[in-house]
Amino acid sequence: MPKRWSKLKSRVCGVLVEGLGVHLQCSQIRRNHNNDGALTTELGVFTVRLEKTVIWEFPAQFVTYWTQYPDGGNHYSYSVSDLNDLIREYLDTPRDELLTKEFIRDYFGLCQLLRAADRRLSIRRLEQFFGEKEPTFVRAILDARRALSAQLAPQ
Repeated sequence: MPKRWSKLKSRVCGVLVEGLGVHLQCSQIRRNHNNDGALTTELGVFTVRLEKTVIWEFPAQFVTYWTQYPDGGNHYSYSVSDLNDLIREYLDTPRDELLTKEFIRDYFGLCQLLRAADRRLSIRRLEQFFGEKEPTFVRAILDARRALSAQLAPQ
């Protein structure tokens, strides 16, 4: 990771719905004789939790030794550094373009996850955007947002 994860993480946390309980963790794995050549050693680990439940994890949920990417890359050609670049691209996108921009290298739905948790986007707009086709991790975040809104709503 060429740039500090802590700085990028603080930028991401600045756009997430406050109190939602979405936690992002990104790490590089140190190589030793026990894990030499393992996918996680080469690619790093990026985990997203909703409260204590892991809802999205790279590479465990997405990458195998047989993975081929649309750009022709193999299982070693995409890493947490690429995910961090994708997050920077998402954060640099103007708010009014977040639901229309296509993030070309988002092979695993990370930008979908960020959209679902982004405080700048209303639940109503997100429901229209996703419709019936949202991944399970997006549905979990949207359900948590609704529950949080119900808790905060005046009785």
